[in-house]
Amino acid sequence: MGQDQSSARHPQRPGGGVPVVAVILVVLGVVLLLQTTGVISWQLWRNLWRFWPVVLIIIGLNIFLQPRTPWLAALLVLLLAVGSVAGAYALTVRGSGSKVTDYTQPLDGMRAANVKIEFGAGRLTVRSLPPDSLNLVEGHLETPGSAARVDFERSGDSGALRFRMPGTRVLGGGSNTQWDVALARSPALALDLNGGAAKIKLDLRDLQVTDVDIDIGAADLEVVMPANAGHVDATVNAGAARVTVIVPQGVASRITRSVGLSSFKVDTSRFPKDDGAYVSPDYSTAKDRVAVEFRGGALSVEVR
Repeated sequence: MGQDQSSARHPQRPGGGVPVVAVILVVLGVVLLLQTTGVISWQLWRNLWRFWPVVLIIIGLNIFLQPRTPWLAALLVLLLAVGSVAGAYALTVRGSGSKVTDYTQPLDGMRAANVKIEFGAGRLTVRSLPPDSLNLVEGHLETPGSAARVDFERSGDSGALRFRMPGTRVLGGGSNTQWDVALARSPALALDLNGGAAKIKLDLRDLQVTDVDIDIGAADLEVVMPANAGHVDATVNAGAARVTVIVPQGVASRITRSVGLSSFKVDTSRFPKDDGAYVSPDYSTAKDRVAVEFRGGALSVEVR
């Protein structure tokens, strides 16, 4: 009876979960205070929105851990909330200031060059210089945070160019990264591109590119192949990407793929299917021709 009376006087309350809403309100209140006092930029909200899935993680942790270890649940909720704000702040700081690199390398009699581009997220354009340009390359590289790196080595009448993101991270950079690389039309070129989650356009129509090696992740890629470069070997190794390859009129092509793709569209009026490949009728005798091989698990490929 004594125990029952005690229970009646002090009824047991079900254990309450970690006050998720309260934690979020406190964190957002601190953020607003820092913004109204000018400590951090209002642009932080745009980056903080990227972390909305953390709310689902917080709710799940609260449901799973609270009955067993409520103190651990509370700690994890707080760390996730603060970490999301810190991550958004880091993205805001990195994107708030871009370093611009304007790079020019004179042609100076070079007859061949290897060009390697290591690009992360953002926009990349590769195109040709005007016919009367005296330069091998002109680059306008706008990169958030730190300046892009460009290395050049010359050996005789050949050169080697390398463009890369700051540090060693190929997947670095950000959505504000914008690179424009213009190359000379006269020397023989080999292009090697490593890219991340980017929007990439390679207009090689007027360039003497004879070797193209592309390795990209979740990118949106458009390539216009050379129109007057003789025989061109091109390899495209893509992840979850959308790839469009344009073969100029008058250029023959042989198109192959080493794996199955979720979407693979080829203009068969120009490149009929022949024993597992798509081949122009005059491929073996054409002066200008492109051999394209697709590898990897690209989401969507179109050749026209």
